Amino acid sequence: QHAQEIISLAVSNLNGDIIATGEYSAGVKPTVHIWNSRTLENINVLKGVHQKGIHLLAFSSDDKFLITCGLLNPSAILIYDWAVGTIIVSSSIASPT
Repeated sequence: QHAQEIISLAVSNLNGDIIATGEYSAGVKPTVHIWNSRTLENINVLKGVHQKGIHLLAFSSDDKFLITCGLLNPSAILIYDWAVGTIIVSSSIASPT
């Protein structure tokens, strides 16, 4: 068994209908889940990029993109087109803030 728990959350900017949750995971790569906040339907799962956990999440001002920051040092910074699960940009920073 691998322990997974939600450690970060982001709410969409335009109407709050979309929520993203990021996991901490011991042993398996953590995922980001995209939810409809009104129906609780799981819309998408972004898998297998971050290594330990997702420290921060944020939607772009138009809600088209989701930015994630991992827990490891250096931390991966990813920008997703969350609706299709595609990484648009990836980078890293020396220390998460």
